[in-house]
Amino acid sequence: KLNYPVAMAVDSDFVYVADLSLKAVVRIPKTDKAATQAIIMNLSRPESLAVTGDDLYLLDTGDLLRFPKAGGTSTTIFNGDPDDTASSLGVDDTGFYLFNAGALLHLPRAGGEPSVIFDDDPVPNHINLRQIDGIAIDGDDLYLLDSGNVGSSGSKEAILRLPKNGGEPEVFFNNNSDPNSPRMITPHGLAVDSDSLYVTDYSTRKILRISKASKTAQEIFDGNDPNDPIL
Repeated sequence: KLNYPVAMAVDSDFVYVADLSLKAVVRIPKTDKAATQAIIMNLSRPESLAVTGDDLYLLDTGDLLRFPKAGGTSTTIFNGDPDDTASSLGVDDTGFYLFNAGALLHLPRAGGEPSVIFDDDPVPNHINLRQIDGIAIDGDDLYLLDSGNVGSSGSKEAILRLPKNGGEPEVFFNNNSDPNSPRMITPHGLAVDSDSLYVTDYSTRKILRISKASKTAQEIFDGNDPNDPIL
């Protein structure tokens, strides 16, 4: 079963989930959950997960690793500082988006110094980044799962949208967006495809899918349900 799902990524066919307790990445087919399997095992402390092309990228104890999507041997992109590690990861053709020490950074694939997209300097009457536990990339936009952003609505858990080139973040979805939708309790992990956002919740062991068009959520996977097998 999903014990502590902390990160996720999606492509056209699969949902990939990193589980901190299992120390593994599992792959869930969108059309056949019974075919779920663990594809990466024996991790140390998986924190964040992203997929692009034929590769999965994983933050594991601060190290950025690349794996084939089907599983296999990892390649180390860089080694992180165990005392100062990035907590969230997004990947596109230009490079890597990392949340570290209160700042959202972009690290070019070609190497070099990271650039700051948004930092944690508090701005009155503006949204500030608190605790980013997921990054998803959609065209020119970044979606950020902020589990510590208490806004005027009183909802602490929020999905923010921010242009890649910087600018002012906006609240895209939170627990007050639709009173009939399942609530995010302890969200930790965010992914996006053409139509939806996906959120893992580690205390409920569930996965929510949020429609980008209607901004409504539905439960698509329950790790507590014996009919939703993982391992």
